[in-house]
Amino acid sequence: MSKKIGMKLKIGDKVKFLNQSGGGIVSKVISSNMVHVAIEDGFDIPTMASELVKIEDDDPLAGYYGGFSAVTPPKKADSAADMDYYNRITALVKYPSKPDFQPGLYLAFVPHDQKWLLTGLLDIYVINYTDFEILYSYFLKEQSGSWAGIDYDVITERSKCLLETIKREDIEHWSEGVVQFLFHKDRHVSVLEPVSATYRIKPAKFYKEVHYTESSFLSERAVIIRLSLLTETPIVPPEEKKEADSAPKISQKDISSAPVMPESLIDKHRIAARTAEVDLHISALVDDYSHLKNHEILKIQTEYFIRCLESAIESHYNKIYFIYGVGNGTLKARVQEYLKDYNESLEYRDAPYDKYGTGAVEVVIRENL
Repeated sequence: MSKKIGMKLKIGDKVKFLNQSGGGIVSKVISSNMVHVAIEDGFDIPTMASELVKIEDDDPLAGYYGGFSAVTPPKKADSAADMDYYNRITALVKYPSKPDFQPGLYLAFVPHDQKWLLTGLLDIYVINYTDFEILYSYFLKEQSGSWAGIDYDVITERSKCLLETIKREDIEHWSEGVVQFLFHKDRHVSVLEPVSATYRIKPAKFYKEVHYTESSFLSERAVIIRLSLLTETPIVPPEEKKEADSAPKISQKDISSAPVMPESLIDKHRIAARTAEVDLHISALVDDYSHLKNHEILKIQTEYFIRCLESAIESHYNKIYFIYGVGNGTLKARVQEYLKDYNESLEYRDAPYDKYGTGAVEVVIRENL
């Protein structure tokens, strides 16, 4: 069965371009709003569905448009590299030198132009950073308040799926959504619970470079949204659940023998239960900074602040103290500018004066309280 999209295009449909001459045949449906169009010289062109007009069989151009015969077959992929172009699901590559993320499911908005992150097209990927094959279903919130199911697919383990390529003016349309997941593995000790993840992101984030971060699973910088961490909560049959509830509980003295998960970045700064203190002075972050210019120092401090804040949210901390000192106030302004984008999930205020003076901020993560 062919997969149809918004304007009811499907593989084999004859189309013409709205903004240029010529046309072709739909050779592949990439997502709900983008297709590949095979043109006369055998090449496939990724094209937004909104920029195409379907040619009906009774149209005079139905048999011939732009010199391209309706019976010309689409170009075949003749190498592994070409296959990536035809297949929207590609394997993730591990970048050990970049910040690692916990295993889980993510949404990534990747700018085409990595030099000018705030302009141009964005690729939206669903990231499967787990060892499970997943089936996902994607919904977007409409202005009417209803939910539109826009895409679904299967993503192999440790892979990414190109969901859509959008223009900057379409960001708001993608700012709120729900993604549902089912996990599959040929053989595993348990069956995992399905996941339904709701996200909401302010469009203003896409117009600040500090929100474009590096990750261990992408070569490009991107705005990355955590949908769900892999907790491997199994589906437990009622009879087993009853037995588990009555089973002896692990005592405090036994905890040391349990497997220990690797520490996250924020754990390095823990000063109490679910509380951390992060010193953003450059001397605390870099051994030798004598060769760095002021803007390079600010970039290092800002990026470390962002990484620690995201790590604290992911690791369920509820309070962090960020120390930026007095200085000229540039770092303080940058930190507070970033925190404003989180006003729905956290609050911040001056840290206690008797301990930090005027050079620190106290951040309380409401969603982790």
